Amino acid sequence: MKNLIVPGFMLAMLASCGESGVKTAAEPVTVAPVDEPTVVAEETYTISEGDVTLKDGKVMVYKGGVWTVAEKDIVLDDGTVISVTGDVKSADGKMITLKEGETINKVGRFFDKTGKAISNAWDATKEGVGNAAEAVKDKAAQAGEAIKEGAKDVKDAVKEGADKTREKAKEIGDDLRKKE
Repeated sequence: MKNLIVPGFMLAMLASCGESGVKTAAEPVTVAPVDEPTVVAEETYTISEGDVTLKDGKVMVYKGGVWTVAEKDIVLDDGTVISVTGDVKSADGKMITLKEGETINKVGRFFDKTGKAISNAWDATKEGVGNAAEAVKDKAAQAGEAIKEGAKDVKDAVKEGADKTREKAKEIGDDLRKKE
């Protein structure tokens, strides 16, 4: 429940900023679950100098009216650092990876590939990374078990082969003794 209350309060506060009128508590606020990026309908992306996007797998920066491939890490006005590989690190140390078509403007606001603002990009990615890490952990454990079972099967097969070889060698030895 806290995951919905805090973002809802923040959205209400953000919505009231910059307007001359005061928002009342009676106005509805819609809050999406934290595990999905929240798209803010009122704000859409407008291209400007210094913006960064991931296009065709390459980090691009908007300079002089054109998108160019980033040749070095980019530091945005809010301290966010975007590497040439698309890894994004906030000023407070949060890490995410830019997805194809996503854009970050020069002040650190995220926009999806349709140009709509994403208000909780850091939280949604953190949740996604956590889910991915858990899935990798589960699959690694399953792989470990499969390897363990496979090794046991190999051990059993080698033992069986060694036993058969020992028996055959004994038979040959017995046959040779009889012929002497």
